[in-house]
Amino acid sequence: MNDENSNRPSQADAEAAVRVLLRWIGEDPQRSGLGKTPARVVSAYLDWFDGYQQDPVALLGSSFQAVADYSRIVTLRDIEFSSHCEHHMAPMIGRVHLAYLPDKRLAGISKLVRVVEAYAHRLQVQERF
Repeated sequence: MNDENSNRPSQADAEAAVRVLLRWIGEDPQRSGLGKTPARVVSAYLDWFDGYQQDPVALLGSSFQAVADYSRIVTLRDIEFSSHCEHHMAPMIGRVHLAYLPDKRLAGISKLVRVVEAYAHRLQVQERF
């Protein structure tokens, strides 16, 4: 989780940056159809990259008491995700397979999926997948 929010630009600063990019590609940010684009882009980025505002450990929350001597590996397969490449911020999709050996507690399946989603909502190196 990013605790350096004091260095985080404001929403107005982010929207201004989008207007700069629009001008940079040769567009007029004031033309009809683009007036609300900076706010829409910033809103999309807030959604796509909200994983930086989430604590994966806290997402696990409460867990279940494991049955005595539980020695099986818990496996979740084919958890679909969408993320963005950290090199170009281009969208990417994939599937995650997750496995762990519980000690004394079991995490709920939905909580494990939330952890995957939190990490997917951060920039990734696609070659890691």
